[in-house]
Amino acid sequence: MDCVEIIPSVRKYEWGRRERGALTRVFYGNARVAGSDQGRSVLGGEVENGNYVNRDRFSECRDAGLKGKEAVVSSLGGGHGGFLGLDGEEEPYAELWYGSHNSSPSGVVFNGSFLEKVTLDDVISSGFGLEGPTKLPYLLKVLSISKPLSLQVHPDKVLAGELHRSFPLIYPDDSHKPEIAIALTEFEAFCGFRDTLQILSLLESFPETLVIFGISRDFITQTIQIHKKNNSPAPPDHAKQDPLYTIKKDLFINMLNSKPETTRAALDSLVQRLQQTSSSSPLDDNSSQGDPGTALIETLILRLHGHFPLDIGIICPILLHYYKLKPGDALYIGAGTIHSYLSGDCIECMANSDNVVRCGLTPKLKDIPTLLQAVNFQLNNAKTFFNHTSFQEPSNTPLLIDYLVETVDEFHVQILSLHLQCHPSSSQNHLDQSPASFSAPDSSPYSLILCISGGCHLDITTPSSQVSRNIQSILQGRAILVKPGTKISFRPLSSSSFCTKTPTRFALITLPKH
Repeated sequence: MDCVEIIPSVRKYEWGRRERGALTRVFYGNARVAGSDQGRSVLGGEVENGNYVNRDRFSECRDAGLKGKEAVVSSLGGGHGGFLGLDGEEEPYAELWYGSHNSSPSGVVFNGSFLEKVTLDDVISSGFGLEGPTKLPYLLKVLSISKPLSLQVHPDKVLAGELHRSFPLIYPDDSHKPEIAIALTEFEAFCGFRDTLQILSLLESFPETLVIFGISRDFITQTIQIHKKNNSPAPPDHAKQDPLYTIKKDLFINMLNSKPETTRAALDSLVQRLQQTSSSSPLDDNSSQGDPGTALIETLILRLHGHFPLDIGIICPILLHYYKLKPGDALYIGAGTIHSYLSGDCIECMANSDNVVRCGLTPKLKDIPTLLQAVNFQLNNAKTFFNHTSFQEPSNTPLLIDYLVETVDEFHVQILSLHLQCHPSSSQNHLDQSPASFSAPDSSPYSLILCISGGCHLDITTPSSQVSRNIQSILQGRAILVKPGTKISFRPLSSSSFCTKTPTRFALITLPKH
């Protein structure tokens, strides 16, 4: 095998988007394979309203701490047939997984046929990348988020190994989980602690929370006066150690250990005041840079309260940087960095792990002792990429937008963007033009390529065969895995619905050179 198509598994959680326009629904509709009788893929098949009409291989329920529709997993690895319509209003398509994680490995299509009982993990382990890892070291996801996800942190390698050995049912693998989220629509997130002095200054505007944080007004005033002249808050993206991090750590520990009756009374008082005084008008804030003002924090607290009434996590906007990303912008989140996604669509690439330690905005287990072991209070292991300008630039030749994180060994994400000139009056136009082309890097044992916008025809030439193979109608959600040196030529689709100014974009996932 020199090239396989990857069929994602879909996870349905109550925070997923339910409307037809959710990117997870669109992606999954384009990626699914046809009826179970022949096991044929829909490559080059007809599209109805943007979605292929087809049938899932099976539908499986998995207990992930939630019940019923909140914990459904649909995959394509085998089993009993079952139809899961994409038009159903009660189906929250939360995540698509492209990868070989043990809990939900992707299926594969080879030479136009869906391979029964063969997963992407089988393909990789059989020597697809002869000089690379025998298990895909990363997991690629597409997320469509309608409500805030839990406040969480991921352990480093050492702690992950200890947790997996001691609690394998809670922490299912021994890997760390560095991850990067690249916005496909407007995307909101909390990521990393604010500077301690900024937190103390903000607490003066939220006096109801002082009893939760176990701090007095006098201490706040004295600390700010002593240190403010000699300390200025570092931008959230800088790996600068906070000299007052022990104060921040104490605030966070006090918050997590606050008595339930104390917490509820204080939060109820805070919410009542904000509901009476907060403005509902649009706010002029600096949120894209992670630095909102007090008015926006008030709005965020009320918004979180609407989803998780009186949960301790609703006051996290006081402690954490808030980001509103434009399409093409990204957040890298390393081990020990507390974070939460609020809304929007993104692709997310991470080390091949599902280890999560939660502390708020969730009905799931809150493992506070482990969380305090995992969190890095001294500095934020995070990085921001503000690439929305280059993300929108038109180009008739392939343009690579880089999201390299030098400290990550498991993945390197780039966005391949190009404008394909289309003339829908001629059904053969895609054959008449000289195609744009791209070659998979020789430095990576395999490359995963996912279409994230637009669509086109692909001509694939592998080094071993030198024979061009055509994959028709590759749309959003379709993904392939290719070997080093594979040449990919892009031809426009003849359908008038794709003759737009929207670029065709692919997420390109490789292994870093280092």
